[in-house]
Amino acid sequence: MIPKVLLCRQKSYDGIAKALIAVSSDDMRPAQSGVFFELVENNMTLVATDAHRLVRCIKMDVHCPVNDSFIALEKLFITT
Repeated sequence: MIPKVLLCRQKSYDGIAKALIAVSSDDMRPAQSGVFFELVENNMTLVATDAHRLVRCIKMDVHCPVNDSFIALEKLFITT
C-alpha cells in the first residue's frame, strides 16, 4: 500500500524549491531523479543530488504524525 502524504504548501515550498535545484535529469540515474523525504516527529528533511551538487534542507516547523521516508520523483513537482 502506498501511503498518502499531505504537505502544507507554505511550509514545504521553499525546501522543495531548494532541493529541485540539485535533482539529476539523467535517466540512467533513477535514484537521483527525485527528492528524498525523511519525515520524523518534529522535522522534515529533504535531500537531492545530481552527483555534483548536494542539497539538504531541514524544516523544523513541521509536525509529522508518522515517521517515514520516500523518494518523490521530480515530475510530481513540475506544473505546466
